[in-house]
Amino acid sequence: MDNFLNNTLPNNLHVLNYSDQICPDQFVAEFIYNTVTRLWEFQNNNICSTTNNRSSIDYSKILNNDTILIILESPHISEYNPAGIPIGPAMGNTGQLFDKHFENIVNKSINLKSNTGLNQKLTYDIVFLNAVQYQASQGKHLTNCANKKNRDKNWLYFWNNGFSNDLFNRIQSFAKKKIIINLCTKGPGNLTNFVSIELKANNLPFFHGPHPASWFNMKNRHIN
Repeated sequence: MDNFLNNTLPNNLHVLNYSDQICPDQFVAEFIYNTVTRLWEFQNNNICSTTNNRSSIDYSKILNNDTILIILESPHISEYNPAGIPIGPAMGNTGQLFDKHFENIVNKSINLKSNTGLNQKLTYDIVFLNAVQYQASQGKHLTNCANKKNRDKNWLYFWNNGFSNDLFNRIQSFAKKKIIINLCTKGPGNLTNFVSIELKANNLPFFHGPHPASWFNMKNRHIN
């Protein structure tokens, strides 16, 4: 993991539009239970805002918030500015669809509202975490199948060389109640499965569902 922390990457990963900077995890909104409407809803919502209205997470400190940890796979084009400087997770279509549908998904989810899920008495901070914080897609559009396979190959390189442990350590930094939701993309390499295996191996209870970028399709709007 030391080579990642020093921002040194393998030469074959340096290509046009690729940033070698880590995209920070961020607090993006609060989530509360409205006792009048009897629905879960966003509060102080900065999901679709720029990082100016978000708070990046400092993992050198113990974080004492009750949290909903949304695990995504890795930052993409919209998460960096043209100079390769990181903005924040899910700044493009992913964030927009999450903002549009998450409340409704939660309010329809039996699992998330069960005894092992959300506590109506708590206010949760929603946190976007990338399992791998580097731009595994190399800034290439993922409409191309070859680009998706390349993204997965790079992601697995990072995952197998330190980021699986790094994700666990970041999650453990949240000391209070945490609801973990694995929304990592499946991709050709079934990346979401690697995250699920790691969570299970560390005895971390979690929920899972399709990546928010797929929530334009109603059949994908679920969390189990």
